Amino acid sequence: MSSALKNEVLPCVSLITRASGAFSSERFQSRNYYAIVRAKGQGHCAGMLRFQRFIPRHLELPERRSGFFQKKLGAILGLGCSLACFFGNTHVASAQAAGEIIWSVNLAYTPATAAPRVAPSGTIYIHSDDLYAISPAGQIIWSKPSSDPKAVDVGPDGTVYSGSGGTIFAYTPAGQLLWSFTEPPGGQGLMAGPTVGSDGNIYAVTDGGGLGALSLTPGGQLIWNQPGYVNFAGTGLTTVPLTPTRLYFAEDVVPGCTEFSEGLNALDLNGNLLWCVSFSGISRPIASPNGDALVHDFGVLYDYNPDGSRDWAFPFPFPSGTLIGPSVAPDGTIYIFHSYTNLWSLTAAGAKRWESDGIAGTNFPVAPTVSPDGSVIVFGTVFSFGVNGKLVAVNAANGAVLWTLAITGPSAGIAGPVSFSSDGRTVYAPITEIGGVNKLLAVSVNGSGSTGPTLSATGTCPGTATFAVSGAIPGASVQIWASKRAGSTTITTGNCSGTMLNLAKARLLTTVRADASGNATVQMRLNSKRCGQLLQAVDLDNCAISNVATGP
Repeated sequence: MSSALKNEVLPCVSLITRASGAFSSERFQSRNYYAIVRAKGQGHCAGMLRFQRFIPRHLELPERRSGFFQKKLGAILGLGCSLACFFGNTHVASAQAAGEIIWSVNLAYTPATAAPRVAPSGTIYIHSDDLYAISPAGQIIWSKPSSDPKAVDVGPDGTVYSGSGGTIFAYTPAGQLLWSFTEPPGGQGLMAGPTVGSDGNIYAVTDGGGLGALSLTPGGQLIWNQPGYVNFAGTGLTTVPLTPTRLYFAEDVVPGCTEFSEGLNALDLNGNLLWCVSFSGISRPIASPNGDALVHDFGVLYDYNPDGSRDWAFPFPFPSGTLIGPSVAPDGTIYIFHSYTNLWSLTAAGAKRWESDGIAGTNFPVAPTVSPDGSVIVFGTVFSFGVNGKLVAVNAANGAVLWTLAITGPSAGIAGPVSFSSDGRTVYAPITEIGGVNKLLAVSVNGSGSTGPTLSATGTCPGTATFAVSGAIPGASVQIWASKRAGSTTITTGNCSGTMLNLAKARLLTTVRADASGNATVQMRLNSKRCGQLLQAVDLDNCAISNVATGP
């Protein structure tokens, strides 16, 4: 436990141990945080308190389905000396069922947002009416006033790129402004981007009389621009569709089209116009993993090769005028909504796989998002016809609904597409309450946290720490890994090669063997360099991973 946390904890503990009878939550509040504390015994319970979790007070503690936790902070958690005490600065999430809210963070209001951007470090960036950096545990790391939401992207060095109006901003991961680039007068703002290319440069397209398609160096210097792009709606919540060699744009007016001005065109990464295909009513394109561009108009989905030739077209059945999406899995599989409510899946070659009719219900959906391994699709629906939206998870293999989560709050619905954590176990969903606030929800995707082992760490640092594992396969070997920060590490050797941890640059700390009950305990001496490290266990029998625990 950090010294700063102890400074808040100890006075509160002292107060609890002196108290008796009914407890008032107000007396245990501190300025920023609260914690759930459970103690054994009767009376004053001196010396018997056990801290179960620490949760920032800006989070809304979701109501568990068991009814054990209540939304009102400060609720008494049971009989005897089980209390709610307000302090601390770390949120340790317990195992969640599939489709259950892990945490919720309030954001500045805006009616629509781009999808959150999850960095390799695990930090979530989202541009609501302000720009936010949020930790995987749901803590706001920093925020920047920034109206006119745009897409957010992250460079290979962790630099965060966002935009507002006709300006692109670059921030360090800690939130320090590195530079800003504003297009000359005459433009009407960003329509897409900023988006980081495979070459590390930043790409965007601006509306009207501005620079049009453009490229910046990582230091914010203009490399090239291609003017002549116009979108009558002026929306700016999408990324630039990029491949290693192409940029695709589809707007109401694009340069290079000869039949009429609306269409799809392609540039190379040096800004050279390669080709243009005229379309009427065209959607903005999506770049497929094979380098093709996917667009639709009037109920037909088209696939265009990088050279501008059409690979295939898929006409949807009547009524076919409204398509939402598409989204593409890592293997090229396509998911798209037809007639607002029906979710379809096509192969990368344009052949139908399945359709799931009525899956969106009566509310309008946003484009679906595919998990990193391509196994799960999650989408949200907006507040429509006086009915709140919902989140829906779908089995990508057959279109079956895995779970549904109602979005609560006044006039509440999805604000934009969702994003997955790098391991696919958590989905981050932007929520808007009309005229009220926005929220970012972290939702458990498959409940895998409740089926793997559970890891806890106690003790002192420097000093002796005890690592306890429960819920492992009886007799299984269990590895305990450690890291200084959250992120991702793929195990490359042994039975569980290919398993992804939620730790950045994790190193193997020790291996223990579970007893006949699936439990294991090990003690280790920790020096000062190992204080506060993040820990995760792997059951080598089934390769299930545990929660991420924080060491002493």
